[in-house]
Amino acid sequence: ASSKFVKFIDLFGKPFAPASYDMLGNIKKITITYEEDYEKNQYLEDMLLAEKNEGKQIATDALMWLRRGFNFVIEFFDRICSDETKQEDLSNFVKEAYSDTLKTYHGWIGRNLFNVEYLLTIIHADA
Repeated sequence: ASSKFVKFIDLFGKPFAPASYDMLGNIKKITITYEEDYEKNQYLEDMLLAEKNEGKQIATDALMWLRRGFNFVIEFFDRICSDETKQEDLSNFVKEAYSDTLKTYHGWIGRNLFNVEYLLTIIHADA
């Protein structure tokens, strides 16, 4: 289901490429962990509990970042849907969604890797 959602996000073009790429990477990590032992990892909860017992956090971290990525996208679209002014400049929505969802988890390097300014440039170019 997460992969299908990311395909949906891809329909919105370049502005979501970094988020999409990151989410697909996290989905891949979870899938790889699942495929290592189908029986042990039958349910997501089983996978997370097994990682906890084994002292691993690969799928756990991937799931956490996947959720954060989805929250960012949902916040962005929620802001667009709630905008009564129907403004065409989406940069404030990106900044606000990033600030409310991902920024607190990114250090200086993470913020630069995410590069909100890059997203804003693409949005302005596509508008």
